[in-house]
Amino acid sequence: MTFFDDLNQGVNDLFDIAGKDAVYTPENGYPQNIRVIFRPGATASNGAFKNAMGSDGRIRVRKFDIPDPEVPGVLEIEGNIWTISGIIEGDGDTLWELSIKRDIKPTFKR
Repeated sequence: MTFFDDLNQGVNDLFDIAGKDAVYTPENGYPQNIRVIFRPGATASNGAFKNAMGSDGRIRVRKFDIPDPEVPGVLEIEGNIWTISGIIEGDGDTLWELSIKRDIKPTFKR
């Protein structure tokens, strides 16, 4: 095995262990099951910041799962719908880091 084979195997192991199942639907395409490394945005709680299901976040996704991410594309992670709002960076051939916004729609019940 080469160094890059080992690196790719390490990335795949990380996604298997720490990744979350997600469904990616490009704007003009069909849904596909993928794995993502998900980082929710920080929200304030009594003056301290903590991770929570805020209205924004970031994901890392393997390029072989999403070779060319669409903005806006839609992700479903743990039953919550997120929209890809930007491509932060790619690292060559392995990963994308994408910014996402949670689709929060107020529901008023009487």
